[in-house]
Amino acid sequence: MSGAILGIDPSRRTTSAEFRLGSIGGYDHPTYGYQEYVYGKAGSDIPVGGAAVNLPNGTVANGEWTALTTTNAAQGTGGGLPVAFAQGAAFADDEYGWLLQKGTGGVLTYASAAVGTRLYTTATAGYLEDVSTSTLSVVGVALTIATGGASAVNTSARVLYPYVGISNVV
Repeated sequence: MSGAILGIDPSRRTTSAEFRLGSIGGYDHPTYGYQEYVYGKAGSDIPVGGAAVNLPNGTVANGEWTALTTTNAAQGTGGGLPVAFAQGAAFADDEYGWLLQKGTGGVLTYASAAVGTRLYTTATAGYLEDVSTSTLSVVGVALTIATGGASAVNTSARVLYPYVGISNVV
């Protein structure tokens, strides 16, 4: 069986909410198998495969996701902020849609990101890399194929409820 479960479409973007923010939906991808998504609203543009972070209340409304950067990840003192990934289509600011939080899918990385290495936040919104430019890593993401000579969406990354971590602690 393949196709949507619970009526979700990971590529669909809308300008008004179709589900309650924070809802969880499953999707049986025809190639990658079962994936789990969280429904949210984009607080900024999020590129395809881009990492997004759900910032603490008071900074961004609960259920709103913004493209992950080293700067906004640091708002979660000590780490622990949830991370999810845009699949199938980019998000424009204020669009609603589903973000991957569990399963195999696309993760946007800089050039030459290696298989199985720790991934870190970057200054570029939505991108991850395997070279530490900060102490903020993204725990719960593993590349299964290396990213080649140019920045790209690694289409076979494994994601398991990722979050921002402090590199020297995790």
